[in-house]
Amino acid sequence: MVTSRHPSPGPPNRWVDFLTVGAAVVAAALLIPYLFDVYRYHRAESAYQAADCETAIARFRPQAEGRSFLDFNNFQSRSTARIQACEAFLAIRSPAPDPSLQMLAHSDFINRYLGGPLVTAVREQARALATNIPPDSLAVTALCDRLGDLSTNQLIPDDSTLPLLLQACGQTYWDEGQLEAAIAAYQQILRKYANHAIVPEVETALAKVLLAQAKAEGAGELGDPGLSGYATDGVTVVEIRNNSPEHMRVIFSGPETRFEEIAPCEECQTYAREGPAECPNQGPVQRFILKPGDYEVLVRSISDPFVSPFTGAWSLDSGSEYNSCFFLITNPSPEADDAE
Repeated sequence: MVTSRHPSPGPPNRWVDFLTVGAAVVAAALLIPYLFDVYRYHRAESAYQAADCETAIARFRPQAEGRSFLDFNNFQSRSTARIQACEAFLAIRSPAPDPSLQMLAHSDFINRYLGGPLVTAVREQARALATNIPPDSLAVTALCDRLGDLSTNQLIPDDSTLPLLLQACGQTYWDEGQLEAAIAAYQQILRKYANHAIVPEVETALAKVLLAQAKAEGAGELGDPGLSGYATDGVTVVEIRNNSPEHMRVIFSGPETRFEEIAPCEECQTYAREGPAECPNQGPVQRFILKPGDYEVLVRSISDPFVSPFTGAWSLDSGSEYNSCFFLITNPSPEADDAE
């Protein structure tokens, strides 16, 4: 008869049990703080996402200043970055003595942090600031120079506030003698907001700035128009012939503002040294019906920027008709051509 004998169990391996328990204790000692870090970070992050920076800073700071052996998610560096963003956010929320500098600080914040919940809050605050503060108080040179940046960052309501701010910036530039910048601001309004209520004011200002620019460039003197007949009482008529190969712009600034253009005369000549004794019966003619009164007039070539502008002061009486003739004279000097 064959019998089998099962081996009797030996004594337990206490070292294996000890190591297993020890490993579990070590894992728990590491994992529990890590899970607590995850909880703390997400709790701080929820305040950050709500743009509650006072709360977020208080919750992020222990992780930013503490140490963790299992910082797999870079909670320390991320917390530090969040604190810095929140501190910058709180700094620009405080009212500033100069609202224009506060607006620029909002734009700088967006340029630095690009996106996220704080950017949304900054944008909303800046738009409220731009809406509630008079444009004249915002339109300092530093802000006007960065108006494009503010618009790109969506800090200014385009349809309501931006045209008014552009107008105020145009005036600021004009007051400071920056005529090119003033012209650019006014032209942007006319180009982008042609139906805005401020357009007549902007056209009046633009005409005056263009006249000032022409005079600063050494514009020639435009002679008085000749009295040529009679018009309906209450209006005045000016007839201008363009006896030049240049496309001309005529600006009237006075009781009304007018920007007019006269086509070139393709077959007309340019005169050397002296113009004709009388206006040649050649070239396109434009008739302009205006309100009577005193006007400053600017004539400038559109097609050739090197043709010198001319300005003049015209007194146009009610019920009268006038005529004028434009032609070009070339000077032998190396300076630009002149228009008369």
